[in-house]
Formats: sequence, structure tokens, C-alpha cells
Amino acid sequence: MNIIVLSEDVLIYIASFLTPPDILQLGRTCKRLLELSELRIVWTNACTTHILSKGYPFPRSTPLSVLPVSVLRQHTLRACRIAQKWLSGSVTPYRERYILSTSLGTSVSDVRFVPGHDERLVLTISWTVWSAIVIWDVSIDKPKKLCEWSPRGAIISGVAPNSENESEVTVIKCRRACVKVLCLDEGSKGSFSLREVYSVGTRMKVMTLVGELLALSDAVSQTALWNWKNGTYALLQHTDDVPPTTLPSSLQKLIYLEILLLLQYNHCLQVLFAHQSILVARARSIYLFPLPLLQAPSPGSTSLTPYTPIAQHSFGGVHSVSVTICPHPNHGIMPKCSDGCSWHPLSILVRGEGDDPWASDAYTLDLYKLETNPSYIITGSDNNNHDDMEPRLNNVSPYLFPPILISDVQTRRDALCCKSVILGQAGTAMWIQDRRRGSLPRKGMPSLMMAVFPGPLSPSDIDIDGDGDGQGGKGKMGMAKKVRENHNWTAFDYDESLGRIALGSKNGVVTILEF
Repeated sequence: MNIIVLSEDVLIYIASFLTPPDILQLGRTCKRLLELSELRIVWTNACTTHILSKGYPFPRSTPLSVLPVSVLRQHTLRACRIAQKWLSGSVTPYRERYILSTSLGTSVSDVRFVPGHDERLVLTISWTVWSAIVIWDVSIDKPKKLCEWSPRGAIISGVAPNSENESEVTVIKCRRACVKVLCLDEGSKGSFSLREVYSVGTRMKVMTLVGELLALSDAVSQTALWNWKNGTYALLQHTDDVPPTTLPSSLQKLIYLEILLLLQYNHCLQVLFAHQSILVARARSIYLFPLPLLQAPSPGSTSLTPYTPIAQHSFGGVHSVSVTICPHPNHGIMPKCSDGCSWHPLSILVRGEGDDPWASDAYTLDLYKLETNPSYIITGSDNNNHDDMEPRLNNVSPYLFPPILISDVQTRRDALCCKSVILGQAGTAMWIQDRRRGSLPRKGMPSLMMAVFPGPLSPSDIDIDGDGDGQGGKGKMGMAKKVRENHNWTAFDYDESLGRIALGSKNGVVTILEF
């Protein structure tokens, strides 16, 4: 029997059993099957069955029903390719491109992928006498410079691209105690420009930007949430580093705080907008705050009463932390609120400080998990809308503390070249390890390292605790390997869902690796 004489519904059902690459091959056999392979329902079924249900990396910012069929097909095939590489244990780049700086010898201090805009934009910050922020189009073989902006006479010390898809706003921090909000404008003929729309003086560090909400933090104990459009804000503060009451004068208390600030004693590493809460990861501890109510400053008042943590945990001295939301359905319990809302656990990747020069050369990256709290039951609406910041059950945490250690990865006790580890939602991680900068002198160049933890992309995902949940036990270890070496790397960014890495260097060249 010839397959092409079957009805369209039967052919769609048959295609639902094929992998995305097989569907692509099926469409190359004849015109009828080519038309079949271009149907939205075929690629929606393929993405749901072979990608999303398995927890593979996939851009989740846009619903499948909104994506054009060509984009849905492209994302599905790419997600399948990336997953196969991780599962086979041979994660090697299939393509690399280079962004060349406008001036030779200009060092790249930061590089970021810009969300939205068809995933084609990359932001770089470089500096010589002062800083410049540049937007690049990396969708072509030779990346093209689109626009440039510079705070004349100042150095950019931090940047936070808006994490909301298709957002046009980026926030930067200048070293002269000033935060600027920039808008990326796109002209009718594909031209781009960066425009300053707001500026405010503050010594706090730029951490996270989600929509209109900006998270800022100091190096001691305070985090501020600020809606830059309407001017409302809230303060979050833990009490670990509040000056002792035994200090005899307000001047000594001020000196105490200044010393902590100068030493970066408890500097902020990450701020995450979690379910009905704000998680602040610092060098000494992590703190979970209730979702605050943003308020406008009252006439005559100097500040608002800060919110205090509803839960906290210390990992000891921490060099780098990366916190992300677990989207995979097997990662923990999925409790529901009274209105049917559910939320996911949090994964926390921790690299502690290894300052003992006599310690073993072996070292670990530890992966923890914050499970969801089944007792967190609320009444009324709970849509987790951060634009309407309402405090809910301030004394109950939506996550269970303390975090549970679920896996670790063996690595060497070397310094991190770019002072960060990036953890993806599917359990893959990237970092740059510098063998020249550890406590012990070593030879070798900085290495781009990758790891995969037990989960949907682990090539050895064995349930060693025997409980049948597919999640293994505490002794279950991940796998780490070196990707490549270079002695000039200064910054990097990792996009797990699109399988790409951006590497900035001292000589102004940015390398884009695609897997």
C-alpha cells in the first residue's frame, strides 16, 4: 500500500512517532509529504513529544502557537541536535564566528546575549580610556555592528539586559555612582540606536532587570527593587551584617559598614525573581524574601521599612553561585495553589572559596535544589505577576529550606577567570577555569569548562538510589570536560536553550561558539 494515499489525519498520526530529523527527511521524499512536513500540528507534536516532555533545552519565552512554523521547526531541530550532543557526551561546537572590535587592542569587559529580536543580537562592553556599549547582529557569517553608545568620561561597571523577550530596555551602572536606563530603538530600515531614557544616582550594583522591575544591591545587606517607570520601590534587607548594638557611636557603625563595603564581605552574586518571592544569593548566604509591595516614597520620609527574609541558608564562603528554575517535570513535587497555580523547584550551583594552599588539588561544584513547599497554600489570585507586586503570606516560604545537595562535579582547584559559573535550566553548566591563577603556581592557559548534571541531558542518568524516580541520590555525580583553551578570555555568556557561548577577550575579539 502506498503511504501517500492515506488521509491527512492518518499521516499526521504516523508522523507523530517520528523524530524531528526523520520528519525533515520524510518531507524530502515527495510533494505530498513535503506539504505534510510543513504543517504546524506536525511540528507542534514533534516539539511536545520529543523536546518539551523530555525536558530538553528549548526557548520557552514564546508559546508554540504564536511561533511561525518555520521558527518552530528551526527551534525543534536545534533542540534535538543539542540534546543528542549532550546525551552522546561529545559536545563540540559545529560552528564558530568572531566579532572584531572597532579598535585593535580594546579589551572586552562584558558580553551578553540579548533576549528576543530573533535571538540575533549580542551586547558587548569594551573600554580603553572610557567604556562603550555595542550591539551586534550575529545571525550572519560576519557579525555586523548595529549601534554604539558611550557614557563619555565614565567606566561601565555593570549591565543588565532585560530578560523579558522582545524588551527594548537595558540598564547599565557607571562607576561614578549612576545607573542609566537605555532603550534599544529599531528603525524602519533595520537600523538600531541606543537612547538614554532615565538616570538615577546610586552606589548600588545593577543585578537583574525583568520588564520594568530593576533589582539593585549593595555589598553588605540591602537589595532594592525599583520600578523605573513609575518610581515605586521596596527594600529587602537581612540582619547578618547589621552593625552590632555594642558599638558606642553612629560614626563607628558607619565605619563598620564602610569596611564591609570595601572588603566586599557579602557582595551580591545574583537576584532571582522566583515564585511569589525574591531570592538573593550573596557571597556568604542565600536569602528568600517575600514578594514585596512597591511603594512611592512618602513626603518627608527618607526610606521605607525593609522586608526581612522568610528563609535563609549559608554555604560558607562562596566564590560563585548560579540559581535557575527547573522546568523539567521530574525535578521535584509540583504543588498547586487554591486557584490551580503550580511552580517549579530551584537549582543552585555553588562553587565555594578554596583558599587553603595545602588542600587537595581536587575540587567540586555542588548542585543543590530548593524543593517546592506543599504547605504553601494561599487564597485569592496568585498569578506571579511581578508588575503587581503584592505581599502574600510573608511568614511562609514557597520553597523548602535548607537546600538539598543532589549532585557534584569533580574539578580542579583553580581560580575562575571570569568570576562566574552559569547553570542552565536543563542541568548543564559553563565556566572558565584559569590554571595560572590558583593558590599553587601551574602552567597552562584558561580553559572553557562544561558540565552536565544528572537530569534530561546527562549521558549516564542512572537511578542509583533505586527509588524509581529517575533522579538518583546524593552520591550521583555529574560529568565535566574541557572544551578549549585561550589565554585572553575576560568575559563570557552561555545560552543553554540555543546552544551557544559568547567569549570576550583582552584583544577585543568575541568568539561565538554554537553547538
